[in-house]
Amino acid sequence: MALQIHYTKTHFSLTMLHNTTLSSNKVSALRGGLGTMLLHSNCISDKQCDSCFFSDECLVQRIMYSKFDIKPAYITTGESVGYILECENHKRNFQKGDLLEFDLILFGKSIIHFSQLLQALFSLGQSGLGANKAHFSISDIQNENGKNILCNGNIIMSNYQPHMLQSYVEHRLTEFPYANELSNVSLIFHSPTTIKYQGNIQQSFHIEAILNSIARRIEMLNYYEGKPISGKELIHNIPNVIKQSSYAEEVNRYSSRHKENIKLHGITGDLLLSNVDFETLSLLLAGELIHIGKNTSFGFGRYTVVPQ
Repeated sequence: MALQIHYTKTHFSLTMLHNTTLSSNKVSALRGGLGTMLLHSNCISDKQCDSCFFSDECLVQRIMYSKFDIKPAYITTGESVGYILECENHKRNFQKGDLLEFDLILFGKSIIHFSQLLQALFSLGQSGLGANKAHFSISDIQNENGKNILCNGNIIMSNYQPHMLQSYVEHRLTEFPYANELSNVSLIFHSPTTIKYQGNIQQSFHIEAILNSIARRIEMLNYYEGKPISGKELIHNIPNVIKQSSYAEEVNRYSSRHKENIKLHGITGDLLLSNVDFETLSLLLAGELIHIGKNTSFGFGRYTVVPQ
């Protein structure tokens, strides 16, 4: 039942309309741009969010800083669990006609806001992305199975298909020939991962911290849908770490909300695990989709599980 979490994953292709330069951190630019466009079309209080009488019902707040149906006591920040932006393209110089591709994952109640986010992206293309106001058109939108959501300028909402995290895990398990036996797997971290464990931000990978982070994330997404569960009950076994490599990474982003530059820290790398049982493999595969650690809305904490 813990993996009965609704999600959609949508792939976007943007075509640059002129030669331009973008920052290496595309997720921050996209997230900030989408938030700005949503404010332009919805805000009635001159963007004074902290003092706004309507903040509890604000569409922008509901999309960008998701409200839990049941809020766990440990949630003290405004970080959203409702969406993830994935874009690991660090290219800076784009020519007219070049593509910028990214994925948008929506969870739970946020799934219903796809149309508002799509309209915000369309407006962002007209207004311009990033400091250089790079203009773009939306050339393609596909669902998780490669079906077109955008076709000849029309949006086909029937192809915008919500799925369950459980179904994702079950599909991925079919790609592991020894899933029902103790086996070896590798975790490959593609984006910076920031995990706080036992009071400290991890400087290298610890499997206990990774499993706890996955379980906490599943717990939070269930709370977001109004289903209180205990994430600790999802951890049944701790695999052995045979070897690992980790590298510190720093991502710079500008926060339009706080009007300042912020540095986000994390680690990338990989680790090889042994004695991975079926329950642990299922948990690790769930973490692939939902990401782990802090700053997941910026694409942090993405990894894949590879059989060995």
